[in-house]
Parts: sequence; C-alpha cells; structure tokens
Amino acid sequence: MSGETHRTPHSLLPLFPRFLTKRRRGFAGIAPLLAETGLSRPALFLVLRVATGPTDGSTAEELRPGAPYAARDPHVPLLAEAVERDFLFRDEAGRYRAGERGRAVAARIEGEAVAYLAGLRPIPDPDLSWLAERFAAIAAGLDVEAGGPGSHLAHSRRIAALAPATAENDAHLVRLERAIYDLWTARDDAHIGAWRAARFPGPTLDVLTRLWRGDADTPEELRAALAATIEGEDIDAIVEELAEQGYVERRGGELRPTRAGYLVREGIEATTDELYFRQWPPLEPDEIARLHNGLGRLIDSLPDVPSQG
Repeated sequence: MSGETHRTPHSLLPLFPRFLTKRRRGFAGIAPLLAETGLSRPALFLVLRVATGPTDGSTAEELRPGAPYAARDPHVPLLAEAVERDFLFRDEAGRYRAGERGRAVAARIEGEAVAYLAGLRPIPDPDLSWLAERFAAIAAGLDVEAGGPGSHLAHSRRIAALAPATAENDAHLVRLERAIYDLWTARDDAHIGAWRAARFPGPTLDVLTRLWRGDADTPEELRAALAATIEGEDIDAIVEELAEQGYVERRGGELRPTRAGYLVREGIEATTDELYFRQWPPLEPDEIARLHNGLGRLIDSLPDVPSQG
C-alpha cells in the first residue's frame, strides 16, 4: 500500500466497508444480551434494525435481509420470535415497531459499543483526532433530507442518537465511526437513487450487476450467488426479462451483459458517483492521500479478534 498513490475520492471508498467490518470486532457485549433476552442472534439484530428504523415502523418487505435488492422473506420467523418475546409489535397497518423492551436493548447495544470504541487507542491521538475531524467535515455536507426517513443515511443518524450523551460520544474513534458510517450509507442512497431513476427494480438491478461485475457467468452460478435474497425461479424470470429488454444474452451456457447492458449499468454507476460526490467538499490530492494512508493504518491497527457472541 505504501508504494501506491491515492489522490481521488474514489480511492477512499474501499476502505469504508473494511473499517466498518472491523471497528467493533472486539466488542463483547452481544453474548450477555443474547443470554438475557433469550433472542437468537439474528432476531436481536433485527430488533436493533427496527428500533432504529423510521418512526412509523417498517413492513416485513422493507426489513428483508438485503433489501431493497431482495425478494425473499427468511426473516419472518425472526420477526415472530421478537414479537413473541415482546421486543417488537405489529401495528394495525401491519408495520413492525419496537416496543419499550426493544428500544431499551437497542440503546444498550449502542451505548456499550460506544464505550468500547472510546476506550480503544489503535493509533496516536493526534492522528486519530485529525482523521475524525476531516471525515466529519466531509460527512457534514451530506444531504440527510434527500432520501427521506427511510434512507440509509437517516438510519445511520438514528443509530448515533441512541447512545447516551456522555463524554464517550466525543471520543475520536466514535466520531470517526459515525462519519464513515454516514459516508458509506450515503453512497448506498445515491446508488439506489441512480437505479431507481433508470427504472430498475432492486432484484433486477442486482442480477444485472452480478453479471456486469463478473460475479457469475452461468445460470447456476447466478442462482448460487443470489440464493440468500432471490428464489431460483425468480432469478430465471429476471434473466429472461433482461434478455427481452436487450440487456443480457446467452452465449452457449453462459450469460453476458450485452453492449446495451454494460452501458446502462455503467451509466447507473456514473450517476451514483455524480449524486454522491457532489455532496463532498473539494479535497486536495495530498489530503486524500493522507486520509487514505491514515485510515488504512487505523484499520490495520484495530483489534483483530472475533466478538464473543
């Protein structure tokens, strides 16, 4: 990494999921909650998702794992589990909301996770402070109103609001986590806005994306790649629809985007970049390089142990 030069904002994007995947890996607060609540781990995190969702609740469809790209409902038994244990309830409109117990457990998770992060010193404080200040300044320009209350960015802000107002909230690593999570979720919102403007349903866009990226080359590989979110017969139907629209073609036993398919998918990516990066302030190449190198060093220095839970 040290021999590479990173001077465009795009170069920072791959670091965001790496940081978000690792930053709480050493947090050991989940196991006690599982024991106390009696919830399964997936149900516990579904409670957290509902508790930090829109104030008017969420439908089962909106809560699908992988939404808005998913078309399967493997989480319905988990919703029933959380309702049965009085952490969630379903209102008259059929929307799921967190009850008092659900809100309390969500606040506890976030409060304890913030305390864990505040206690870490992975790199020297001056370096961590600078990263937090700069990424927070970038995130300050994000338009939280653009996507409405159901946006990923609005969800990020609601998660941050769960933690109690303590000095730990101002810790450098906590502020950095919130800034990077905001920046990553805003990227999701920009991408969703781009493909919706191109009039693609989420599952259809995901099928085209897998072929465009080369994640799958055959119908079998495509079904395997999307097994968690889309039923096999639905994948086949989407492929046929994309073929009729001129976006996908069969070559022997393989599937490939056509030229039109590549162009429309690359156009969505370009629109995503335009919607997203217009919210960023101008950054000098040297500052981008420093942000990239500093965040990469931080990621490498975070505890690399699995959570006990």
